[in-house]
Amino acid sequence: MYMINEVLESDIRSQAYLSVPVIFQDYICLIYPLSILEVIKLGQEKFQYYLNLLTLSEYEVQNIMKEKGQELDIEMTPLKYLLRSAAFNEMFLLDVKQAFFTFIREKVTFLFEENKILIGSDASEKRFISEENFNEFQNILRIQNHLQIKEKPPEDETEMAKKFRLKREMVEAVKKKINSNTEESPDLDDLISSLCAYGIGITPFNVGNLSIYAFYDLFERRSYKDSYELDIKSLLAGADSKKIKPKYWVRKMKKS
Repeated sequence: MYMINEVLESDIRSQAYLSVPVIFQDYICLIYPLSILEVIKLGQEKFQYYLNLLTLSEYEVQNIMKEKGQELDIEMTPLKYLLRSAAFNEMFLLDVKQAFFTFIREKVTFLFEENKILIGSDASEKRFISEENFNEFQNILRIQNHLQIKEKPPEDETEMAKKFRLKREMVEAVKKKINSNTEESPDLDDLISSLCAYGIGITPFNVGNLSIYAFYDLFERRSYKDSYELDIKSLLAGADSKKIKPKYWVRKMKKS
């Protein structure tokens, strides 16, 4: 089974930083990190919609079904949800196909009865996205877009364990929503102009070339640098060295 270990995750982050597409498994497809300019051209709302479709978690699927008044199915995985919803809604089918095209730049064919998605149109090439590898596909997208990765549930997970896991995911999702729903949260245009104002060589003429990953990573790295410099200035001004412990900004960052 294809898994994203620590070394591979580091490689994906490095590739995402420099806008290098990831080779998914044995050339099933390439997964492309989008640039700021590509997101702007596509539209932030559409970009977020496509990304959300392809990175749905099990909890989010259950929540969508609940909101729609549908009977909850604990066995419903994100891939099953996409396939079953697309089978009965042509507009949704087109949206999911376009979402895949946005990130892999190839057309896909839905194999509803087999619960698989074929990359391209030639089945003999055996380039399939299935339950066995969809979680890893999602995690590559999450890494490229500075989102938290999710581990694939164990194959022998009991129904009770799954219920507890979904409840934990629900609590995490609620906390994230509360933290993000503030009037002070900056929009993308605010972030773009802020990064250009940092004086680190990023300008309106080149900011669009940054990948989404690099864009957000630069903000985090800058916050590390600002915090370090503030602590140093405080110590030089006579602050208590027992209370202020500067951490050098060139260090391993806590990843999303």
